[in-house]
Amino acid sequence: FISEKEVKIYSFIKEFNIRHIECPYASSSIRSKVRDILNNYELINQGAKINLINNYLKLDLSAIHNVKTKLTHCKECGEPSTGEICSCCVLVNQIKPTILNKK
Repeated sequence: FISEKEVKIYSFIKEFNIRHIECPYASSSIRSKVRDILNNYELINQGAKINLINNYLKLDLSAIHNVKTKLTHCKECGEPSTGEICSCCVLVNQIKPTILNKK
C-alpha cells in the first residue's frame, strides 16, 4: 500500500494528466470517518491497522479481481467514471432542482 503523496509524486514523474485536488466533500465522507475511527483504534491497539491489512491480503478476492470494468470520463465534469455520468454529478443533478426552488 502506498500513500496519496507517493501516488502524486509518481503521477507527476510519469507526466500523467491528472488533477490532484481534494474533493470539497472529503472531510464529511464515510471514508474520512472510517479513517478517523481506525486511527483512534490504532492509538489504543498498536498494530491494528497492519493486522487489518494483513488479514485483507489473506482473503481470496480472485472472483472480484477478474471483473473487467471499463473506465471512461464523466460527460459533465470530466473526472474518471464507470458510466457516462459519474455518481457525484448524478447526485448533484438530483438535488440541484431542490436547491434552485428554494431561492
